[in-house]
Amino acid sequence: MRRFLYILIPALVLASLIAWRIVQNRQQQAAQAKMAQARKNAPPLVRAAPVVERDIVHAFQGIANVQSPRMVNISPKVTGQLIYLQARPGARVTKGEVIARLDPSEIQASIAQQQANVTSAQANLNNAVVYYRRVYSLYKQGFVAAQDVDNARTQTEVYRGALNAATAQLHNLQYQLQDLLLRSPVNGFVTARNFDPGSVVSAGQAILTVQTMRHVFVTTSAPEDLIGTIQAGMAAEASFDALPGRVFHGRVTHVDPAADPVSREFLVQATFANLQNTIRPGMYGTLTILTHVTHNALVVPREAIKNSPHGPTVTLVQPEGRRARAQVVPVKTGDQDANGVAITQGVQPGEQVVILAAQPVKSGQIVRIDTGAGMTADLAGQPNVEGGVGGAGNAAAPGGISA
Repeated sequence: MRRFLYILIPALVLASLIAWRIVQNRQQQAAQAKMAQARKNAPPLVRAAPVVERDIVHAFQGIANVQSPRMVNISPKVTGQLIYLQARPGARVTKGEVIARLDPSEIQASIAQQQANVTSAQANLNNAVVYYRRVYSLYKQGFVAAQDVDNARTQTEVYRGALNAATAQLHNLQYQLQDLLLRSPVNGFVTARNFDPGSVVSAGQAILTVQTMRHVFVTTSAPEDLIGTIQAGMAAEASFDALPGRVFHGRVTHVDPAADPVSREFLVQATFANLQNTIRPGMYGTLTILTHVTHNALVVPREAIKNSPHGPTVTLVQPEGRRARAQVVPVKTGDQDANGVAITQGVQPGEQVVILAAQPVKSGQIVRIDTGAGMTADLAGQPNVEGGVGGAGNAAAPGGISA
């Protein structure tokens, strides 16, 4: 009997535990079913974004290089010793300013010698003219032959030619004296200095390099598949590593008609006003060319666009606190950029469109609007997502728009 009790009591306890566990499981299943039914009947949770009015900008961006529109190498026309040169790289010079001078002593000596030659030639011509007049007077009186008159006239022309040649040589030397003064032909800045005072400079050797900077050229290279979209007159923007936070505005002024045979890219040149001489030749930066702008477009996020058998649609919501009523409306899409798609028909500025939903949303359905991280738990394990998340979001949108 005692052995029977030892067996019966544990069996009763075990049976009681099993029965209690079964009851607990049934209660838990009932509670889960109730919660599932409540979630099923609850309005779907959605995230919405406003329809905004903005410009859609298409642009090409390339590495920028700054060039001066005019670079002048200042060199002498004659060989000489440099005796004056004060301008250094970075110095500003004005048009007509004397910036270098060569030693004039050698040419001055040549000028003095040539002036003596001119004086001598003038004296010879004067004597020849007097002689000619005397011979001509004697000829009229019949004392000399006509040949003597011709000889005297020829001699006069010879001396006249010698005087003209000597005078021309003197003028040439005087011009060379002026050439010893080197003037800047432009307003600009010295960007290179190749000699110092005391150096002997040959004719044609560049002493200084001056570049104009009132306007500058900013160039970049564009690939051949984009060159058809870039034309002279388009707006351009430039920024430079040496000038952080600043953006400069200019215009495309030239597009090379032929590509570089090595890179197969086209040179594009934009012109920028540089009245403050802020942009310097050789600067490195970025050139952005605005190839097309759609002004005042009504734009929605890409995630808001859905495909339907009848074309693209968006789901509008009219907020009422944290709840709203959904309305699926057909739309016509237009231009697009990386941040959104233009809607040309079907929405108004300021309306709210669904960009993310925990469940499929139908037209006329009441929904709850989420403002942040509240959808994280609801989205876990949900295969059906409104535009932009999951399988449906990766499909191509109408009109060539891809999510």
